[in-house]
Amino acid sequence: MTTLGVGRMQSLGDIPLMEMQMITGTGLLLTHWAYMTPYDPAVFTPPQASEVSTAYGTSPEWAWTANTVWEITSQALFGSENPGRFTITQYSNGFFLGEGHGPTGSAVQFFTQLGSITPEGSVLFDTISNGVLTSLLGQISGNTSNATMTLSGYGFSGDDFSKTASLKLIGSYHPAGAYLQGPLLLLLGATP
Repeated sequence: MTTLGVGRMQSLGDIPLMEMQMITGTGLLLTHWAYMTPYDPAVFTPPQASEVSTAYGTSPEWAWTANTVWEITSQALFGSENPGRFTITQYSNGFFLGEGHGPTGSAVQFFTQLGSITPEGSVLFDTISNGVLTSLLGQISGNTSNATMTLSGYGFSGDDFSKTASLKLIGSYHPAGAYLQGPLLLLLGATP
């Protein structure tokens, strides 16, 4: 089994903390993000184990990305600078699923996507097309009316830094199948 993990270090007082994102697997893929801190049982005893809530909303910062449509430009993924289209079909607690289509004539006509967005906006964006996993890492910025993702390669081979992708929010996707172009703020008051 292969695991790809990325993160950033910071300190809270004298305690080093790490925020990490990872994807693991070769056939079946699993993604995860977490805050990690050193544990010393001589200093701290954690509370008794209890049921942990995984209810929607425990990481709401980027929940608005559900059902959004993005223009994606990536020479690495598509073999040209012509844009494709990507839809985030599901979002829950910092994790998202999606599907996309490459530009006409691209070797990548369809891809699926599994990824995560931390509360601070770090994105791990993993595409699968024709059985090939491509991992990209970067940042999301903006809001429901104007957002972008800027990503670069970070993969299993260690030499993926030349792979890049830029995504621009272009609208929303109504689960019934209609693509709606324009700012999402206008859609919040709409009734189906």
